[in-house]
Amino acid sequence: MGTEIKVWQIKNKKLELIETTMIETGRTEPQDLEKWVKNNPEIFGENILIIGEQVQTKSGPLDLLGIDELGNIIIIELKREQIPREALAQAIDYASDVASWDIDKLNELCNKYNNKSLEEIFTDKFSDIDLDSLSINQAQRILLVGTSIEESLQRMIEWLSDEYEMGINSILLKYIKTPSGDELLARTMLIPEEEEQEKIRKKQGKRPDFSVRIKNAVKEGKLKKGDVFVLDIEKSNLDDDSRKKINGKIATEGDRFMKIELTGIDNRLHVVKWLYDDNTYAIGSVGWSILKSLELPGTYYYNFLYSWKKEGANEYISDLIS
Repeated sequence: MGTEIKVWQIKNKKLELIETTMIETGRTEPQDLEKWVKNNPEIFGENILIIGEQVQTKSGPLDLLGIDELGNIIIIELKREQIPREALAQAIDYASDVASWDIDKLNELCNKYNNKSLEEIFTDKFSDIDLDSLSINQAQRILLVGTSIEESLQRMIEWLSDEYEMGINSILLKYIKTPSGDELLARTMLIPEEEEQEKIRKKQGKRPDFSVRIKNAVKEGKLKKGDVFVLDIEKSNLDDDSRKKINGKIATEGDRFMKIELTGIDNRLHVVKWLYDDNTYAIGSVGWSILKSLELPGTYYYNFLYSWKKEGANEYISDLIS
């Protein structure tokens, strides 16, 4: 059983469990819950702004899109009941597309949702922060919201956060109607908000993100637009079955399946073209598309990030931008 919230009322020195659902009290659960959280985004965290709703991605619409005070983009998925483990793969899928979006696209979405520009709502909320000083969409965060969470998903979230410092968390909500008629909405976070924020700040303070480091490598002449990189399967630490599956795909589809090219689109050199489908992705997320296409475990996502080897050379992109 995963984490869930229970509430007791103290009555006559005894504890009485309050078990009510929104449907039982006449609430139209999905509509009311979504309306509450959209109108009160602080339920997701103190420093989060919502800039889009039902935002279309290559893999379908994501529920809510947000931004925090560091310029990180937040993928928010709402589940009306228990959050299943499949929700993690869905959210990473969305994040892999969102990672390649530039500030113009984000501003367009923000205008559509808020009738204000990204700069306007950002200044209203964070008056002491200059938006131009931030690397917008340098990193992505994931928030999975529901009423309870599967134990296996809880374990995966904690592992990704602890071992890889991935910006991921789960928020659990509990609707309560007391005998006196008061309505309450309780919230708990799988990872305490202060702890998550500290991890994010530490991670971003260690060294610049791939996008910044790649741009610096270009200035230094280590990389250039048009460079092609090949995924080193051995370095990716794949298990034998996954390695066979990839090699089988290469045998039938050609080695372009494992190649990317630095495109330099809009001077965003971390955006690459996957030569297999000719679509563009953020370099940090193209590996997810490869995994998805082969139905391989998403846990290899971070292994792929550091396994791109320059074609015709013995240099890895992670070494060139270090």
